[in-house]
Amino acid sequence: MTGRFIFASWDGGGNTNPAFNLAKRLMPRGHEVLMLGWPSMATRAADARIPFASYAGITAWPEGNLDDDWEWVAALLGGDDVQADIVRRANDFGADVVVVDCMMSAASRAAHQLGLASSVLCHTLYRPFRDEWGDLVVGDVKAMLDQATQVLIVVPPGLDTPGYLPPGTEYVGSICEPGSPDASRLVDWDLDLLASSDETWVLLSLSTTMMSQTRALGPMLEALGALPVRVLLTLGGAVAREDVSAPDNVLVRDVVPHDFVLPYVDLVLSHGGLSTVTAALSAGKPLVLIPQGRDQSLNAQRVEACGVGLGLDRESTPSVIAEAVTTVLGNPQFVDAARQFSESAVGLGRGELAAQRLEGLLAEP
Repeated sequence: MTGRFIFASWDGGGNTNPAFNLAKRLMPRGHEVLMLGWPSMATRAADARIPFASYAGITAWPEGNLDDDWEWVAALLGGDDVQADIVRRANDFGADVVVVDCMMSAASRAAHQLGLASSVLCHTLYRPFRDEWGDLVVGDVKAMLDQATQVLIVVPPGLDTPGYLPPGTEYVGSICEPGSPDASRLVDWDLDLLASSDETWVLLSLSTTMMSQTRALGPMLEALGALPVRVLLTLGGAVAREDVSAPDNVLVRDVVPHDFVLPYVDLVLSHGGLSTVTAALSAGKPLVLIPQGRDQSLNAQRVEACGVGLGLDRESTPSVIAEAVTTVLGNPQFVDAARQFSESAVGLGRGELAAQRLEGLLAEP
């Protein structure tokens, strides 16, 4: 049974990965998809051949750090005008299911107004989002989640703080890029040396939205430049290459799908965004995290609690960063713990279970 799925998303960084990757899994199965989002998502949608439309009435665009213009962002996540636009587009599209970003209360209300099945993609740690800080973003977070037909938590089972899950809520694991991450794909980014090299590789990646990356990168690059490792730095479109002064052992690339390079690296050094964390764990790679804000400290705490990496303070010196990287690389227990998460991700289909759960909504009355 095929259907029409409308995705209501926004460009908050890592939250776009599960939405895009899930849409990519649905379309080859005969389903029709329409992605709604911010204009900054249009190019990526076009590259993936996903039908896309931006929300009506967006006349201004925040420059710099999204956290510095949160009132503007909040109006788009929960505004009545956005709700009305989603309702109109869903009716025009003939949607059967609304896939709701967990921070878009406007989309949740739109699905309820339309009387359609809704699936909330929770791209954060579920327990802190539901119990601690979600109300700051969506108002009554418990009411929004409980109103949904289903809630898919795109987090590996075991990474989140343990606790009760309401009916219809489950961990589906990271929703990875469809297709095999085989070495042939590395040629697309001139990175085939990753598969042919026996050197130790570190993937260094910060947020795809502005979070003062240039300042944060300095100590990290200095630390890695002093170690006997090779480094792949991906800028995610948030930093210009000319603004980065990289040591000789660092390769700099703009945007690279992490799912296809992670099998060939040994460690991930990151800000602690959950999308990067879950992608690394799905590939069985340990982490060193230096949170820069938002929910990243919570993610780092869980990474440490699960034994898959270390978390550092934002103001950590290059020597402290280098020591943490050396510790994780030199201790097999971190790799062993990360590999357990990888085995779990394979069991969940790296996004296949999530696609099946969405398809299951089509059969419900």
